[in-house]
Amino acid sequence: MQGGILSGEGGEAVKDVVLLDVAPLSLGTETDGGLFVKVIERNSVIPAKKTDEFTTVTDQQTTVNIKVYEGERSIAKHNHLLGEFDLTGIAPAKKGVPKILLTYDIDQNGILKVDAVDKASGSANKITITQGEGERLSQEQMDKMVQDAKAAAAEDAAFAESHNARRALEEYLVSLKEYPGKDSLKLRDQRKLETIVSKAEEFMKDNLGKASAADYKAKMREVESDSNPITAMLYEGGDSKDYDGDMDGDIPDDEATRDEM
Repeated sequence: MQGGILSGEGGEAVKDVVLLDVAPLSLGTETDGGLFVKVIERNSVIPAKKTDEFTTVTDQQTTVNIKVYEGERSIAKHNHLLGEFDLTGIAPAKKGVPKILLTYDIDQNGILKVDAVDKASGSANKITITQGEGERLSQEQMDKMVQDAKAAAAEDAAFAESHNARRALEEYLVSLKEYPGKDSLKLRDQRKLETIVSKAEEFMKDNLGKASAADYKAKMREVESDSNPITAMLYEGGDSKDYDGDMDGDIPDDEATRDEM
């Protein structure tokens, strides 16, 4: 077609046709839990450049491993790994606070450059992926990946929904740990809140990669139901009455109980 346009042999049929190079597969990275997050979407006109913001998954995390994939599956491991590198020297902070800028830049020759920068510390690292043999997929392989993604659309949707439900539960548990004024509660209620959180965290650990979105949402409702009577007391002064309705707060000691990478 390009030859016909340049030579004029295509006539009226192609005289106004403009051919554009596009990204044959989406380009992105793997985030916490194995989710593939697209940075440059499939069929984006190239050259293309886009920056997305990511963060850390644990407190005081100073290093993240960045895996670069191409593909269409929500489950990162089912896509094609192009390369990986570490970003070190991240300024220590609570999880979710660091801002890591990940820039994908693909030129007209299909050469991909991925740069990572921690905004707080300025630490940076990058990787360049060429069209060399063994580094990129053939057209036949890319076509198969697109077809496989269509066939597995339901599975991928369920995985993404489960991942999002897990994240929501995790963030809610963090909010309970850091609930404003929690220390003003009676010791008994503080310990009950800690037990609610620890049991939910144990559930998440035991069911990583196995629980469905419905499972995580059910656990969320359970945690909310158990914790709401305790947190509600903070709006009543924190020492008005116990979680179980006992007006006496004294109990025996033996009863006290931006996507992440």
